[in-house]
Amino acid sequence: MFDPGSIAWQFAPRFEWALFSSGRNRALLKAANSRQQESLLSYEKSVLQAVGEVESQLASLKANHRRFASLSGAVNANVESVRLAKELYREGRSNLLALLVEEQRLTVLTLDRIRSQTSLVLSWIRLHRALGGGWQSAS
Repeated sequence: MFDPGSIAWQFAPRFEWALFSSGRNRALLKAANSRQQESLLSYEKSVLQAVGEVESQLASLKANHRRFASLSGAVNANVESVRLAKELYREGRSNLLALLVEEQRLTVLTLDRIRSQTSLVLSWIRLHRALGGGWQSAS
């Protein structure tokens, strides 16, 4: 029965007593705790970076929205200015150069508004990505 080759010995519970491995066990526990702490710090860093990116994109979106609204107001005002310049030119109270200058301003403002609108749309896309949206980076 106490023979290591016997059947009873093979199925009996085994006890292993490691008298001199407590230092090793403490070291393994310390290493596991260090890895856990490292993982936690890495997670916190990722969360803070994500929050920072979202805040940055929100600020960018707000600035682009303000610029777009401002340019839209300027375009609307300049449309009225061009209308008045045309009316004055038809009545003979203004020259063609004044009308062309107003039309050029309208063209420049319209192009600026289109660029601003593009920036606004890109800001929305960047915000969506920062919030975990499904676009892959092109770069």
